[in-house]
Amino acid sequence: MPGLFEQAHLGLSVNKLCKDGGSSLIWFSTLIAITVSVILVLSSALHQYFFARNLKDYLEQLTTASLTLWDGKADVSKEVTVMQEQFATRIEGLRLTYAEILPGPTLKLVGCGIWRSPLPIIELSAELCQVALAR
Repeated sequence: MPGLFEQAHLGLSVNKLCKDGGSSLIWFSTLIAITVSVILVLSSALHQYFFARNLKDYLEQLTTASLTLWDGKADVSKEVTVMQEQFATRIEGLRLTYAEILPGPTLKLVGCGIWRSPLPIIELSAELCQVALAR
């Protein structure tokens, strides 16, 4: 029965070829790639959150200082400009887009800054805007 022997021999050689010896390397490489991707995305998201928080803090301080300096007669945007020149900031692309006195008197400022990803691998940037109010 040479046919049966050949089938047994083929089955043995196919069985040797189908072993799972290298599959753990593929799983480990995939796990490492996913972990690195998650870390990169999370670090960019945290950096963007802290940038927005820093922008909000800066605008709140600027709003409070400008309202304190404002005498109620002059245009409030002049006072905001004076205070903005005196406040040092590390916010890239900072610009004030809106300044208004609301009833109360409440000063409302809207400012925007340009956020850039801290990672050279990911080249992202976005303009983030925040609102600050002070009485």
